[in-house]
Amino acid sequence: MNKNKKVIIATFIFALAIIIGLLEREKILQKFFSVLLVLVIFATIWDIYDVFKAKKHFGQTKWNIKTNNNFLALAISVYVILIVASANTNLKDTLHTKLLAMAFIAGIAYLVRSLMPNGINEKGIMHWGVFHTWDDIDSYSFTDKYLVITLKPNNKKITFIVDKDEKEMIKNFLKEKFKK
Repeated sequence: MNKNKKVIIATFIFALAIIIGLLEREKILQKFFSVLLVLVIFATIWDIYDVFKAKKHFGQTKWNIKTNNNFLALAISVYVILIVASANTNLKDTLHTKLLAMAFIAGIAYLVRSLMPNGINEKGIMHWGVFHTWDDIDSYSFTDKYLVITLKPNNKKITFIVDKDEKEMIKNFLKEKFKK
């Protein structure tokens, strides 16, 4: 990064700090964080509703499959950090309390999505709380232990870990689904 960009970034951060200080003195920041907390609560409720609605539309799983990402471990780690941080926070400082509450509430969506099982059935696939119908899927491929699904229209790839015992059954099932 060149020297001019560093100066511009430092000036921006300094100006932002002054603005936040002035807003805090006028208690506007308290109101802003209160509104932001309400928005985070509504967004989290909406996201959880979408996940359970997708699970309802998906129905019964024919094959449970795993992914190679560790969102559950990440969500639990974030909650441990938040609990430690909230234990060391002065509860009279409402800005920090609201910020911790926002992070805690927003993390619930990640936790719910992480606990949602991934799977394949007659209607499509379920991945991280999102239901993808067969029309949403562009292609698939297999490696030794992985199934890679490519989604339409952005070519996003989803990788699943497939048990050796179920690999041939899933491969035949997908051939039938994509033959149509």
